[in-house]
Order: sequence, then structure tokens, then C-alpha cells
Amino acid sequence: MAYIDKIIGEKLIEKMYKLVKESIKSTDKLIEENNIAGYNTSYLRGVKKCEIDLMKTFIREIRELEEE
Repeated sequence: MAYIDKIIGEKLIEKMYKLVKESIKSTDKLIEENNIAGYNTSYLRGVKKCEIDLMKTFIREIRELEEE
């Protein structure tokens, strides 16, 4: 028996994807603004990478819970 129903898992992934996508758009805008101003953007690029990695991990975990 699965710990999470597939429909619920899909809804969770969909919501997470939407939130991360919006956050990445905001981060990209900040990176662009800071590049124009001549600031170091490595921290913001790291934040963006972490958001993407977190989303990938979240999706993997949900898929595993759906299969169990």
C-alpha cells in the first residue's frame, strides 16, 4: 500500500513546481538587477540552484512514497 495516493502526490508536485517557478522568476529578476548595478550575484545564483535541487529532491521523495 502506498503512503501517498498518486493523485495527492501529483497535486503536491504541481503546487511545489508552481511556487518554485515563481520564486526562480523573482530570483532571476534580482540577479539581472544586481548585475546591472555591478554587484556580486553568486549568492543569488546559489539560492536559485538550491531551489531547483530542492524541487528535484521533493519530487523524488513524493514518487518513492507513491510507490511504497
